[in-house]
Amino acid sequence: MLNKSFILNLIIVLSILFSGVYPNESIAVTTKSKGDVKYKKYSDKETTGSLSIGSELFNDDFIKTGLDGFVKFSYLDDGTTIKVHKNSELYVRGLSDSKVINKRLNIGNGLIKLDVSKQKKDEFTIVTPTSVASVKGTSFILDSNLDFGDKFYGFEGTVEILNKESNKIIRLSRNLKVTSTPDGQINSEIITQQDTELLNEIQSSDIEIEQDEIIIEDEDTGEAQPQVNELRIIVVSPTGEEKEIIIKYNE
Repeated sequence: MLNKSFILNLIIVLSILFSGVYPNESIAVTTKSKGDVKYKKYSDKETTGSLSIGSELFNDDFIKTGLDGFVKFSYLDDGTTIKVHKNSELYVRGLSDSKVINKRLNIGNGLIKLDVSKQKKDEFTIVTPTSVASVKGTSFILDSNLDFGDKFYGFEGTVEILNKESNKIIRLSRNLKVTSTPDGQINSEIITQQDTELLNEIQSSDIEIEQDEIIIEDEDTGEAQPQVNELRIIVVSPTGEEKEIIIKYNE
């Protein structure tokens, strides 16, 4: 059976999706949370605890993952998905404008996987201590380090990356790596074999976490089978356009 708090969270999300724009409107929903995760809501002064599946995220919320932490969340307007890996910290930011969320992440440190849907209005902006990345719609991985700078790994689409110190701009595209450092250096190169091994490790970690399911025994075969629940939410915009949000979860 579904957890009551989980159902309540979903009811809140649905009510907001079908309502007007409010100052503190939720902008994203948590679809996966595992391990050491700290969370601070925009209205709180200190971290209050972890996140659970279905938890709403608001503008200026703070997320921090520890050694084994992982959080996955999706923006409510277009399903743009962010995967926050271990030892990462970021602020989730976004403002609604006619049901379109102008998105921004402020990343202090960590490893982030971004699958950004094509943006209808302003670009999705990612800000680190070293760089500013502007995204219209693409998939890439960011490895950000406060002391050594940023490494961007491109999978598809393009990302415009600005180094804050030098104001130099480079475009990231498929199979390229852009390195941006605090001293103003920024350069692009083909992803190496060593990079590929790192990216494969990250992708494998994603798959392992996504498949972290309850195992039950099949009554007919006696074999262990994974149990996954799936909730599908259909959202209809004022213009009649339908969007589907899929949340997979364990009981």
